[in-house]
Amino acid sequence: MAAERRIFVSVNSDASPKHDDRRLGIKHAVLDRLSSAGYQPQLFFEAGLALSMPWMFQNVIGVMRRCSGAVILGLRRWRFP
Repeated sequence: MAAERRIFVSVNSDASPKHDDRRLGIKHAVLDRLSSAGYQPQLFFEAGLALSMPWMFQNVIGVMRRCSGAVILGLRRWRFP
């Protein structure tokens, strides 16, 4: 039996009011590439082991320990004039 190839993904939730179509497009393009490469993205509030877990450091550490790697997408949340 093959091991599950999970990858932790740190990115803003789709429900974030700060997302626009461009940021969502980037996020979903990365997630599609990971899935097509055989990985199972793990995102808090969205997918995988972290789907129904509250975001707490203890939970993040627990999910990350069950993953093969991590992807961090640093998408802007705020804009200051």
